[in-house]
Amino acid sequence: MEFPITITLKNPIPYGDDTIKEIKIPRGLKAKDLKNIPIGTPETDKTMIIIGRLTCQPPSVIDELSLEDLNTISEEVDRFLVPSPMPGKIA
Repeated sequence: MEFPITITLKNPIPYGDDTIKEIKIPRGLKAKDLKNIPIGTPETDKTMIIIGRLTCQPPSVIDELSLEDLNTISEEVDRFLVPSPMPGKIA
């Protein structure tokens, strides 16, 4: 997998004087990206927290993603979370 992964938003987000037209995933997930997410957090909220941490976008930007764009980004992030075929290994 090559980084950064650039996702062009189908629904750009107005942000201050700018418009966010794409989201970049600069690297793969690290343990710190999964750290301190409270137990019982709904799956969608967990995904949004992880996306924010991984893309370095503030919650205010992640909150404004359309469902279509959130799903597209989630699919990319989910590729990092697929279990490895090797027992005891994390993908």
